[in-house]
Amino acid sequence: MEGTSWPDAAVVIAGILLVVVIVTALIWQIFRTGQVAISSDASSKRDASFAQAIADATAAQNTTSHRLAELSEEIKDLRQRVTAMEKLLQEV
Repeated sequence: MEGTSWPDAAVVIAGILLVVVIVTALIWQIFRTGQVAISSDASSKRDASFAQAIADATAAQNTTSHRLAELSEEIKDLRQRVTAMEKLLQEV
């Protein structure tokens, strides 16, 4: 132990600690990158699900709108018939 002095040992310990800190930070970042990738994949699937729900809702709304237009025409026709019947009844 004559060849090693305390200042030299302190430098070696500091170097080892620096390497440990760098390796720990590197491992931490690798796991965070993996977590972000998994999270973005899940949000991508969720966004696709929302897009499908929006497309389904839009199709249902268009169908309802067309059916409403058909029913409006039928009601208009019925009003004309009822008006014609009322005129006929008033004449009699």
